[in-house]
Amino acid sequence: MLEYRSSGKQKTLLHYNGTPSQLANDLVKLKSEYHLKSQELVDKSKQIIGSRMKMDLFSRLYGAPVFKQKKNKLSPEELIQIQDELLAAGIYSDLSRSRRKYYLKVLRNLEGRDRPRYFLHFLLFVLTIGTTTLTGAFLRGKDPFLSFDNFSYGFKYSFALMAILFAHEMGHYLYSRKYKVRASLPYFIPLFLPGFFHPGTMGAFIRIRSPIPSKKALFDIGIAGPIAGFILSVLFLVIGFAALPDKEGVIAYIEQIHPLDNPGGINLVLGHSLLYDSLAWLFNGTHLPMNEMYHFPFIFAGWFGLLVTAINLMPIGQLDGGHITYACLVTGLHGWLY
Repeated sequence: MLEYRSSGKQKTLLHYNGTPSQLANDLVKLKSEYHLKSQELVDKSKQIIGSRMKMDLFSRLYGAPVFKQKKNKLSPEELIQIQDELLAAGIYSDLSRSRRKYYLKVLRNLEGRDRPRYFLHFLLFVLTIGTTTLTGAFLRGKDPFLSFDNFSYGFKYSFALMAILFAHEMGHYLYSRKYKVRASLPYFIPLFLPGFFHPGTMGAFIRIRSPIPSKKALFDIGIAGPIAGFILSVLFLVIGFAALPDKEGVIAYIEQIHPLDNPGGINLVLGHSLLYDSLAWLFNGTHLPMNEMYHFPFIFAGWFGLLVTAINLMPIGQLDGGHITYACLVTGLHGWLY
């Protein structure tokens, strides 16, 4: 008897009760079952794709069935139709291309779909609202633990920042749904460090749970989040600057929090950006000192949203910029290799 410990997609053999010859027979049986499933996948894929694409003779080298066709014999619309037909049959596929050909790698459907963790998503969302509200109250010079009125001073900041993060992640999520890619709802990460300057959250993310069908889908899914977050960031900056009082009003507001010559525990000068300075100039908000800007919830949330968007667009690893860069460059590299 073979006993396994399962961890996600991985299975680890823990114990076997039987002789070595029985173990060999069981392993041969498992191998036969695997090849049978692989052949079923090939047959099912061939039946769906038909004569529109030919199977690559070197598919075994790729670890999965690969179908190919010359670009002049297959339109992009037909490719999308093939992928939709495969997906309807429970088969995921990954599209790549060289200079002359399309390649469609057929992948087995994911077994045992992860169940949505609605309670966990909701819990993290509520906790992050709480930590950003606490942070927002502290940034406005109020102790949120003394009274609910003090706590409520953080609502504006929490609303703005959570809206920006939510828009960013829903951009990814909705475009994942558009391309029939299975994705989780956003996981928000709460953060609260009393006595330290921080935004009240470590951001949010979604999990992609199925292969992304093409580089175009990867590009669109990757860039949808930054665009949505960027739009909300600019919107809150505009609202914040439009409601900003004149220089005397700003000074009076800051002095309600701390004396101008004694900023207290925080004496941090935040950085400028061309867009931030342009909006400040457009709405006559250039008199707002950058070392006092975080006292104004919508402006600080918008500034932070721009910062997060800029960092996310860096072409590194699993950041959105890394996905976008890969989607843009890999086609040319693939064509060069072939």
